[in-house]
Amino acid sequence: MSTPQAAAGVTGAAGPAGRGRWRARAAAAAVLVVLAALVPAADAAPGWARIVRTDYGVAHIVADDWTDVGFGEGYAFAADDACVFADDVVTLRGERSRWFGPAGRVRDLADGLDTDNLTSDFFYRRIDGSGVVERLLAGTDPSGSPAPSARSRQLVAGYAAGYDAYLAAVGGSAGIADPACRGAPWVGPIDALDVWHRLYQLALLTTSVGYLPDLVGAAPPGRASPAAAGPDTTATTALTRPATDPVGSNAWAFGARASTGGRGVLLGNPHFPWSGPERFWEVQLTVPGELDVEGATLAGVPGVLIGFNRHVAWSFTVSAADAAAVYQLDLVPGQPTRYRVDGVPEAMTSQTVTVDVRGPDGRIGRRSRTFWASRYGPVLVSGPAGLGWTTTTAYSLLDPDAANLRLLDTVLDIDTADGTGAVAGALHAHEGLPWVNTVAADDAGHALFADVSVVPHVTDVQQAACATAVGLGGGVPLPVLDGSHASCLPGRDPDSAAAGIFGGTELPGLVRTDYVANSNDGPWLTNPAQPLTGYPLITADNRRPPSLRTRLGLRMIGQRLAGSDGLPGTGFDLGSVEKVALNDRNYAAELVLPDLVRRCRGQPSARASNGTVVDLSAGCTALAGWDGRDGLNDRGAVLFHEFMAGAYGPRFFADRYDPAAPLTTPARLSTADPGLLTALADAVQRLTAAGVPLDAAWGGVRYVRRGGQRVPIHGSDDPGVFNVVDSTLDPAAHGYPGVASGVSFLLAVEFTAGGPRADAILAYGQTDDPDAPHAADQTLLYSRGAWARLPFTDTEVRAAARLARTVHP
Repeated sequence: MSTPQAAAGVTGAAGPAGRGRWRARAAAAAVLVVLAALVPAADAAPGWARIVRTDYGVAHIVADDWTDVGFGEGYAFAADDACVFADDVVTLRGERSRWFGPAGRVRDLADGLDTDNLTSDFFYRRIDGSGVVERLLAGTDPSGSPAPSARSRQLVAGYAAGYDAYLAAVGGSAGIADPACRGAPWVGPIDALDVWHRLYQLALLTTSVGYLPDLVGAAPPGRASPAAAGPDTTATTALTRPATDPVGSNAWAFGARASTGGRGVLLGNPHFPWSGPERFWEVQLTVPGELDVEGATLAGVPGVLIGFNRHVAWSFTVSAADAAAVYQLDLVPGQPTRYRVDGVPEAMTSQTVTVDVRGPDGRIGRRSRTFWASRYGPVLVSGPAGLGWTTTTAYSLLDPDAANLRLLDTVLDIDTADGTGAVAGALHAHEGLPWVNTVAADDAGHALFADVSVVPHVTDVQQAACATAVGLGGGVPLPVLDGSHASCLPGRDPDSAAAGIFGGTELPGLVRTDYVANSNDGPWLTNPAQPLTGYPLITADNRRPPSLRTRLGLRMIGQRLAGSDGLPGTGFDLGSVEKVALNDRNYAAELVLPDLVRRCRGQPSARASNGTVVDLSAGCTALAGWDGRDGLNDRGAVLFHEFMAGAYGPRFFADRYDPAAPLTTPARLSTADPGLLTALADAVQRLTAAGVPLDAAWGGVRYVRRGGQRVPIHGSDDPGVFNVVDSTLDPAAHGYPGVASGVSFLLAVEFTAGGPRADAILAYGQTDDPDAPHAADQTLLYSRGAWARLPFTDTEVRAAARLARTVHP
């Protein structure tokens, strides 16, 4: 990936010599280990980072400048999860087929991607070969996106060098403890460009990366099928999001009027994968006088993504805005790689990429693939979505995040913000958050919501004038627009950070002194007392009914503020927000369980989908005895979960959604629908065949194995469950072993007169190494519904220190 020219392009102020200095210093890294003591910063030599580990292995890093704090972060992260990032580096470099063969699978639960290695390699080699990351680093991209700051470049350079220093210190991959990559030849040094490619990958996660097979599978009619180049390269995805998105989140912020202490309170509850590069990792970063932030980030991503500092705390939720668009191309007859805009023919551009492929005999061959692009973006195909490449029509994906390397500058400005106003300023200045909303609370008692993400500048007028028949009726989640007219091109606002996107002032935002909340729906009901309306349709489609999860979240907030939820007092503090977040309520059950039990008892047998008549009486009894929660000891939850998997859909409710009552409709079970009992009979059949008792305790059949232990897991992925946990029934295991995605990094922060108090749970632990000391400790914490206090001040960190290291680059 890294040519000499590319290396020169990523060094920032340090220049090429600076990069070489770091690589040389990393190779000769010296590590001083001091147990049960801290090394004062004043005693450390120039060019150092102090790494302190507190309970659960949380890393606290102090250094004198941005490069060195990045070095410490990269070093500490590699000690915990080197294998996770090393595997992603192979992906980013387009080398999976070389190391693992073309037919191996690459799965990224964050975007629902499951494809073969060769398809993945073609996609990432296209990015690498295009030079887009280098252009964005240099500030020469045609989009006008500004180059990253010197501060970001220094942090990235230090991070890469720190990662390499850890590998050098343990003797390379042979010294890595994690069996996932111990001794693997594909584990080796990285450089700053690898980290920038990782940041770029994260920006594209829910757009281009999510449609990766559709992009790789596009070939002009009459050309050789891409399948000839290797397995599974023909796109088969429907270009639609799954019913339950792999990534999502809840986030609440409370201001002075809704908190018991008159200052801000935050709950962050992202739902992310439990494996792969989108695992969170906990860290505190300190550069005296410049930075002091604690929270979590993702594999290979410097800084802190979700967290808090002395004055403000924040979290993110996946935005409901359309982050990309599809353009329908009017092709020139007989010329499938030429299209017309305002009647004038234009030639598509092409890019041929070649990847190394390991054969069955271990020998390395080469495969090539040609990509085509219009002025709107790369051509894609999706048969199930009706987006084909014919002799008359083709489709291009417009992804404005393809010009976004602004994420890290946005994050660092948030990390150093002194309140919600500064957070908003960071969002507006950079527009670097690719597909998330921001929710924040500060010590002055303000609560902020902002969806200042990267959104195509497609106005409502353009949508009305340019929408194609496919876009109106094909089930494609993205706008499908007419690419034959230049008037349908995305526009730009005076404050847009790059071409083709809305400026921050045109995007939804709200500041309150009571609360703001989001659970992945549009911004409309962020606070029902002040509905957010009047924004472009592409950013905030208020016609969509809120999810049951959104409804439950707002209901729980209302009950807490009214003091009607069974907890003492009114309003939120650290303890109450934690209790509410983990109460395991199932709102779908609260709405329909009594009617379902009555319907079941009225007809205690039903015909399953396979025609078998199933006795429902035991199931009825199990449901009747259930309290409607998904706690470890709840019995009946397992049957309701399997029932919802087959029953929930357009016919589930008897009443219709009423936009005038969005938080209370629909609410009545469609008991007259015979399909309900069929779904219940199917659920009984599945559980019986899997050897799962219908009244099994939820924690007895839903679990993970971590650190050699079987740990029961509460929560669910049913509609209307706040604390989402996604796992699948495995008949061979007689239950639900493992968690694919869901609750990940739980963060609760309360600001007091003495500063922030913060608790957290990293549900899968600080490391993915199954044999490491911290592989299971926080999973056990989550299982118990307990939280870990995060030491923040220097005094607190010293008191909680379990291990300290000073690392010298």
